Amino acid sequence: MRRMIILAAWVAAMLLPLSWAGRLFPTLRYHFAPLLRPLIAPEWVHIVAHIGLFAGLAVLLGYSLRLQRDLRGAAAVMGLVLLAGFGQEWLQLQAKGRGFGPPEAFDLVVDLLGGLIGLGLWDLIACVSFPPFWRAKPSSSDS
Repeated sequence: MRRMIILAAWVAAMLLPLSWAGRLFPTLRYHFAPLLRPLIAPEWVHIVAHIGLFAGLAVLLGYSLRLQRDLRGAAAVMGLVLLAGFGQEWLQLQAKGRGFGPPEAFDLVVDLLGGLIGLGLWDLIACVSFPPFWRAKPSSSDS
């Protein structure tokens, strides 16, 4: 159950466009936008953020859904990564009020790259010992 809660929290944090949070809480936008804008404005920050988010998503999907580390498991993870990428782009476009274009296609490619990196991390983590949190036997509520 803990694995699914972490996965759900990760996906929720990924899918919430920051512009929506700014609209809901104008005080946050007023106080934090001037501080964050210089940090998140460069394109490389945007790319690194997408790669990190989607690599983390791939690892969490593999473990949370208890997928096998084989071609079928990798395909399932990448399909879900792509679905999450489309979802994120769609929500961002709704917030911006415009249509799908080359920047969104680029983001999807970067998302898939992050997913591939996540698959590698998933495999690497499985080859080393990791905390008991992940090794814990499923409880009756996990079924």
